[in-house]
Amino acid sequence: MNAHENETHTVLRFRRKLITCDDKDHNITASTSWLMFAYSGRDPLSDGDVSFVDNPHGSKPVYLMHRSRYADEELPSDVKVWDLRNYQVSVPENEDTLHWCRIFKLPPLDRKHHMIRYEPVFTAGSQPFIHHMNVYECVGDPSVFEVLAATEGSRCYQPSMPPLFFNCNNVVVAWTASSEGFTFPSEAGYPMNRAGGAKFFMLETHYDNPNLQSGIVDHSGLRLFYTSQLRHHDAGVLSVGIDPNWKHIVPPGQRRVVSEAHCVADCTQQALPSRGINVFAVNQHTHLL
Repeated sequence: MNAHENETHTVLRFRRKLITCDDKDHNITASTSWLMFAYSGRDPLSDGDVSFVDNPHGSKPVYLMHRSRYADEELPSDVKVWDLRNYQVSVPENEDTLHWCRIFKLPPLDRKHHMIRYEPVFTAGSQPFIHHMNVYECVGDPSVFEVLAATEGSRCYQPSMPPLFFNCNNVVVAWTASSEGFTFPSEAGYPMNRAGGAKFFMLETHYDNPNLQSGIVDHSGLRLFYTSQLRHHDAGVLSVGIDPNWKHIVPPGQRRVVSEAHCVADCTQQALPSRGINVFAVNQHTHLL
């Protein structure tokens, strides 16, 4: 391990085997790792001076091995930014989880564009309480969605949720804790304002507050980068798995439960071209038990 500091930053660098074959070590894999940190305004007096009880400290989920090779690519000169952010969402102090949904209208575009990158935008202090954020395409009466887009949103999947929210179920963007976002490969982009495409989108934010902390007011969301310089291919999202519902129940006391999902050939033959598709990214998602 080594370290250095300047006027603005302190940098720690470590090197070790990914898997040490020591059952007391943490294996470094492509999965999320939690890093604990502590710091102080003064230098330690000795090697054993590592007390952090009264100093700033915390933890952060990170991908130690994951770094998109596209993340540092220069963006086109005409790139535009669209922020889909929540507005003054109060996370309850008497519930450990909250799903919040808000409708957004696509910015005025004169022709088809490609989304080429997205990244999270956080309110200071809110990131530890956000489990995931998804953006869905919406279909339905545009006049009703116009009204919904003028509101601050509502709880998802509750009786009070506007019925048309259930028409927003085609995933466009998926972000989960520790992700820095996603950059599309240079030959592909997600189509926006395509003929017959969605004009309205829903941001779904899952807040997780296991310690029932009070006073959390959030404005976080997702930032989408898009351009009129079209890539060679339109990208899409294929959602595969089991749609969670009340019928999908894990019985108590089970040591092992296997969930199976099937997609029949009649479906794949209609959805997938005979030449197949190229998959360039995968995002796994599961729900809390």
